[in-house]
Amino acid sequence: MAPKKKPGKKEDGLSDKELLQKAEAELLSLRMLLELKTFEAVDARKLEKSWRQRAEMAEAGLEQARLDTADIRADMARQHNSTQDHLSSRVTLLEGRQAELAQQLEAAAAANEALTATNIALKQAAQEQAAGHQRQVEALQREFAAMLKDTLDKMHARLEQQHSSSMTAAHKGGASGSAAAAAAGAAAVPWKPAG
Repeated sequence: MAPKKKPGKKEDGLSDKELLQKAEAELLSLRMLLELKTFEAVDARKLEKSWRQRAEMAEAGLEQARLDTADIRADMARQHNSTQDHLSSRVTLLEGRQAELAQQLEAAAAANEALTATNIALKQAAQEQAAGHQRQVEALQREFAAMLKDTLDKMHARLEQQHSSSMTAAHKGGASGSAAAAAAGAAAVPWKPAG
């Protein structure tokens, strides 16, 4: 049979009072540990809340950055399209102007060729006309020279005839009569151009 216990003593050799003190100490220790754990839990919750707020703010900032980036991309796309449309219309306008200027240049070149051909033709006509005038002048000069020679020849022949007739008369009438007759004969013969 088991040995009998002494009153007021427990198995580990402590009295009820000691056990109570020990239990109170353990209870106090547990309360302090609970308070510490509660404090740590409150701190952990505060820290968790702070981190959640930071994460939410970071996520909101990231979302705002995404929205801003999307807006910037949309603005850049609009500007690009606008610039491209403007440049396209400008290129079309300049190409039309270039074609118009090319046509004007071709027309001016054709007009210049026509003017050059007309100039050449006018110059040739002027040269031919000048050559014709020169030929006419030369022909008139030859004709005038021939007329002058003919006139001079006729005058020379008449003078010789008058001279010979006055010489004949001078032989017949004497020296004084022949000089007067020669002078009268020369005055009586009028000058007559040939032709």
